[in-house]
Amino acid sequence: MGTCCPNYNGQVCGGPTRGVCGDITQSNNVCDVGLNAVQQGVNGAWWLTERFTNVCLCNGNYWGADCSQCRAGWTGPTCSTPSTVKVRQAFNLLSPADQNNVINTFIKAKTVKYPGSTISWFDWFAGLHSFAGGSYSWNHAYIMPNSPPNYAHSQWDANGDVYWGAGFLSWHRHLLIQFEQMMAMVSGNSSFALPYWDWSKTAMLSNPNLDYTLQAFGGNGRSSNMNDPCLQQSSGANCGCPLKTPPFNASDGFYQIEANLLSDGVPIRRAFGGTCFGGMSLPTPQQVNQVNNMYYFYPNVYDSGYSVELEFNLHGTVHDWIGGSMMMLEWSASDPIFWLHHAFVDLNFEKWLRWTTPAVPGYNVAPTSGAPVGHNLHDCLGPFFPLTDHKPYFQPSYKVGYTYDVLPAPPGTASVHKAHLEGLGAGVGVGASIGGKYSEHVGIHNVCQEPLRELHCFDLYQNFDEQDVDCGGKDCTPC
Repeated sequence: MGTCCPNYNGQVCGGPTRGVCGDITQSNNVCDVGLNAVQQGVNGAWWLTERFTNVCLCNGNYWGADCSQCRAGWTGPTCSTPSTVKVRQAFNLLSPADQNNVINTFIKAKTVKYPGSTISWFDWFAGLHSFAGGSYSWNHAYIMPNSPPNYAHSQWDANGDVYWGAGFLSWHRHLLIQFEQMMAMVSGNSSFALPYWDWSKTAMLSNPNLDYTLQAFGGNGRSSNMNDPCLQQSSGANCGCPLKTPPFNASDGFYQIEANLLSDGVPIRRAFGGTCFGGMSLPTPQQVNQVNNMYYFYPNVYDSGYSVELEFNLHGTVHDWIGGSMMMLEWSASDPIFWLHHAFVDLNFEKWLRWTTPAVPGYNVAPTSGAPVGHNLHDCLGPFFPLTDHKPYFQPSYKVGYTYDVLPAPPGTASVHKAHLEGLGAGVGVGASIGGKYSEHVGIHNVCQEPLRELHCFDLYQNFDEQDVDCGGKDCTPC
């Protein structure tokens, strides 16, 4: 087994102030549980210890494979200055130009390759989400009457620690931040903010299928004939019809991505209205408020817990209402609407956090022990690298670099009140391809961020010897 502890400013991991080269198979200053304590992932191996035993473990707000960067929300030479706060906005309230630019950025992310691979950035994130699905099944009582079962989205749980537990919200918060940063890089605009889709307002429409955001993101599947085989409940995971028109249909190259990062050859599918379950409704604002007014985060003797209710009765219902690719965890992140859906889930999580004023440890955060491995507060979030635990994501979102348009402005921070997307892909219509030469390495400084195949140090080092798997400076020449 090798190490991946690069030099920064002439010192391993940037020196002891920034971080140390630590053994990730043991408890460490980032995660309480050593990564080899969880036998998950490819062939039963954990996502990182399959290749490395030692990586840089960064202190405080330092971040990156060599601790040369700052965590989201921080900047400055010592990563102690709050960064400018992005504002995530409702997609339907963006200007037409901004809406086009958001959609074009999704399409561009589908074509721009992850450095050193043939996989696009979008597919890499879709595959990461697929790979990370959890294997735990919980049977907590629900507080909301007549809740749809939304079991299909949760049945495919094979490898990880993402669903069915206390880490669901904080894991996805980290995922959205990483995805948003990727989209900013791809767009060439550091101020890019991921929009959200308020599906509780869609629920109040006379015909939710015609919701503006849904139509802008490709609409329903191709068939209006309920006898079409792609709408039959008996089709199970294959229920749902391919998108008929751009954006995000086969003509734009959007197919379901598997955990191995490869397409399964099936276009993005949808079946609005919970057709694959015999019909259901989207959660209403009243139901959202009911969940957001819960007091405890985690299931206990008093109630079933906010995390469970938001995951199953709100989030899960929306996945199943859209149907098709979205109703199965294995493929859900392949559908671009996934990202706007989860941004709204995160917005509700943020409202709840601000109301409950997080305390660590406390009733309004993930437990420090007792949850499935990977879901406890100080467990590592897999399969992400650099390593982080859940704790940073149980504080107001402006502490990690973003907020939402419907929330009060962060106290004492500079705030971007608009996504500032004008000019990105100017003159390019929705669903069109984006031309022009793009440098894949712009804004990229992560190394070893490859949980689904061999880890590399190509971003920082040109002469990395993969046979020795040694990134301690001996065999590496800085780029």
